[in-house]
Amino acid sequence: MMNKALFTQILCYFLIPLALAIVHSLVGLKVVYTMLSEFGNINVLSSIIATAAFIIVIYGAYFILTYVGSKNIVKK
Repeated sequence: MMNKALFTQILCYFLIPLALAIVHSLVGLKVVYTMLSEFGNINVLSSIIATAAFIIVIYGAYFILTYVGSKNIVKK
């Protein structure tokens, strides 16, 4: 019961900043895409996907480490 509550609480603390970062990135990407389209047909989708995958892996690992560390602190 306590592990589920701890997981949910940490997940909320991680998802709120992540959601804000996603919105910020979408707006920025729209501006960058508009600027790049003036120079010609440039495909940036592969770079966006690679960057998003990298960030998800790093952010996910940080979330898991935070959860495991918090669970160990609560057990003591």
